[in-house]
Amino acid sequence: MDGNNFNNGYDPNAGYQAPAGDPNAAYGAPAGDPNAAYGAPAGDPNMAYGAPAGDPNMMYGAPQQPQSKGKAIAALVLGIVGLLLCCCYGIPAVICGIIAIILANSYKNDNNGQGSGMSKAGFVLGLIALILGVIYGVYDFYVIYRMNTDPSYQKQIMDVYRQMGLMN
Repeated sequence: MDGNNFNNGYDPNAGYQAPAGDPNAAYGAPAGDPNAAYGAPAGDPNMAYGAPAGDPNMMYGAPQQPQSKGKAIAALVLGIVGLLLCCCYGIPAVICGIIAIILANSYKNDNNGQGSGMSKAGFVLGLIALILGVIYGVYDFYVIYRMNTDPSYQKQIMDVYRQMGLMN
């Protein structure tokens, strides 16, 4: 051997022998729970680093509960009803249209800016009912005004009703 002893008494020709006893004992792991060697807290063995603070269901954000579509359905129904009521002096159509627009916007705000197809359809139908209701309302009031102030216009309207068979 030379003066530099780098193998510290290790004889490479001696062969390998397994250590006697428990193989975990050489590393200082206690018998029992295998996670205990890594300092896992007592309790759930799957939580090696301890439970997170707060609600365990909120780790990655709990799924949102599905929102009720009652407002969207109501907006759609009121939009359709508003369109059907346009010919009734326009006032019911205007009221239904305004309520349909409000409900559709309320549904959209409740769902973080995401509206369902029903709420979007209710909004559009409510807007159309509102516009047509205003047009029919203005026209109806114009006709009523003209009939009360202009006798020749009243005679024209009566002639049209007679031709249609609505009056004798």
